[in-house]
Amino acid sequence: MSQLIRGAIPAGILAFTFGAALAALNYGGVSFEAARGSDAMVLWVLPLAKLLFNISAAGTVGTLILICFALSPGTREYRRALNFAAAWAAVWTVTSAASAVLSYIDAAPGVLDFGNAFGPQFPLFLTTIGLGQTWSVTTLIAATVALGCLIVGNIGAVAMVGVLAAVGMVPLTLNSHPNYGANHEPGMAALGLHIISAAVWLGGMMALVAVRPFLRADRLVPVVRRYSTLALICYIVLAASGYLKATISIGSFENLWSPYGVLVLAKGAALLVLGAAGFLQRRWIVRAMESRGVGSIKYFWGLVAGELAFLGIASGIAAALARVDDPNGNVPSAYATLAENMVDHRLPAYPTLWHYLLETRFDPIWVLLCCVGIFAYVAGVRRLHRRGQRWPPHRTVSWLVGALALLYISNGGVNAYRGFLFSAHAITQMALLTIIPLLLVAGAPVALAGRAIRARGDGSRGGREWIRVIARSRLVVVATAPLAATGVLLASLLIFYYPPVLRWSISNQIGHQWMMVHLLLAGSLFVTSVIRGHSPFSRPSAGPLIAVGVVLVGFAVLGIALAAGTDLLQPQWYGAMGRPWGMDPLHDQQAGGTVVVIIAVLQTAGLAIMIARTRCLRPSHLTPSTGTEDQVPSTSGGARQDHEPVGDGSDSCARLDGDAPKNSSSPSEAH
Repeated sequence: MSQLIRGAIPAGILAFTFGAALAALNYGGVSFEAARGSDAMVLWVLPLAKLLFNISAAGTVGTLILICFALSPGTREYRRALNFAAAWAAVWTVTSAASAVLSYIDAAPGVLDFGNAFGPQFPLFLTTIGLGQTWSVTTLIAATVALGCLIVGNIGAVAMVGVLAAVGMVPLTLNSHPNYGANHEPGMAALGLHIISAAVWLGGMMALVAVRPFLRADRLVPVVRRYSTLALICYIVLAASGYLKATISIGSFENLWSPYGVLVLAKGAALLVLGAAGFLQRRWIVRAMESRGVGSIKYFWGLVAGELAFLGIASGIAAALARVDDPNGNVPSAYATLAENMVDHRLPAYPTLWHYLLETRFDPIWVLLCCVGIFAYVAGVRRLHRRGQRWPPHRTVSWLVGALALLYISNGGVNAYRGFLFSAHAITQMALLTIIPLLLVAGAPVALAGRAIRARGDGSRGGREWIRVIARSRLVVVATAPLAATGVLLASLLIFYYPPVLRWSISNQIGHQWMMVHLLLAGSLFVTSVIRGHSPFSRPSAGPLIAVGVVLVGFAVLGIALAAGTDLLQPQWYGAMGRPWGMDPLHDQQAGGTVVVIIAVLQTAGLAIMIARTRCLRPSHLTPSTGTEDQVPSTSGGARQDHEPVGDGSDSCARLDGDAPKNSSSPSEAH
């Protein structure tokens, strides 16, 4: 019976998905009767082609994520899952190419006869038009992923292919909706989170069905439990991003009863049912499988079939919504000033300290990252406390303050003013390079993860294993050497002040996100290299101090050049927007140079305090000249260790491998 069910599941999900898509298109007012010829063909085929594109992309991404976090390399289910991902990636490539052709026909009616107009215009569509370029990039990425799934076997390489597959879903996100009005940036970010989380959820479930025949009975429960955790995370992101996207698209309560609004409600109802099914899976099905063994597998397959059916319905409605007009329409925002039109955001109030604190510019991606970081850190600390182990309160405070500072920089007044004022953009860059990394690294999240996350013994990689592999990789070890980290930080500063890159990071959403991630990583690598070099258990070295001095000089040179400069870095942006308030652009740029110097001095002071603290914590039995232990006999017959700061994470900034101190395994030893 289970084989019959497994065979019926793919057919059932396709039937539910296509049926839901056709019903939603019909209800949404998309007329199939009025169209004739090529228009009728495109009207029918394009939504279905995009639907199959979405399913195949989800199958690829979800399977690769499941491989990376749930399956053990070298097993039969691991190889089966890789083949399954390769097959879906091949379908993804074909449907992407087909959708590119259909989108071209839809955008340029009358070329279906493949006459003289089709040949020369189609390459132009793929290379010069935004929609065609996104289809071209997506098709190339899908083909690369398909090839990668066939030739790689190492789980590290599979992870890189999985990241590439997730990136392959981004280009079309940028062109999937023409206008979100004044909420364009948060709307696009919410849409991207929505698409990727849905793909991981649906694709992981399909992969679970595919590998089930190759899983031993004792392996099924751990894999299902790990997938259940992934599904829960995806459900939270999917629900939050879907609510935000629907709020932006619908706009008002009255529009909720339009055809578009009713379809959104239907999709939301399917999501609620899926949430209830996930709750049953985690609370009842998995526990029954653990206690009853093989006898409870039938319940598992029943739940899988139901979840896939409702996922298919939601996917079909989502594909139809792309062709149904939303009630707000595609009316551009009526901005009153040129500055607002250039930044594509309302002009904030006159910049005062109070307004810097109160103004907001919402970014769902960084809200999600900051909330996940806070939740995961607090959960790790609580897990250690339940075990009777101690975690230093000052590290928790440092991490929480750093996460809240990052939340403010990415969503608060600085983010609201950065497009209008160079000084606000300089504050963003310097905070990401200096203050925020100092606070986050001082929280020692890697050491906390190494102690709080349970290790796996079946060869698969969970959060702890991935953190250890990344932290011990040659790239990270080299990048956290003081000389290399200093070079990366100064090079990053030069790159993002190069005028074309500076303009890209100011005016483009992707450029801004890239700048945020890059500068935060560069700053974190530098702070880690300095603090690790002055850990209580490291050999004393002047390298970190020299690195701090070089960086301070670099920041000072940049700040003085900006403060004393008489030429605008971006005259076609800040000089042309004509905002109605604030100092003139040149004086604002000079103020930004002063900000660079002040923040650089603050970072240097913070690093000096941390270095001084670690030197005070250096055990007295480490000789200053060599950093080695004086072997002073103790009552136990070993080297004296009574001065070692046990279990408080004081050396955790130096512990990139995340291992806990030796003597922190019990409450009595920790105290």
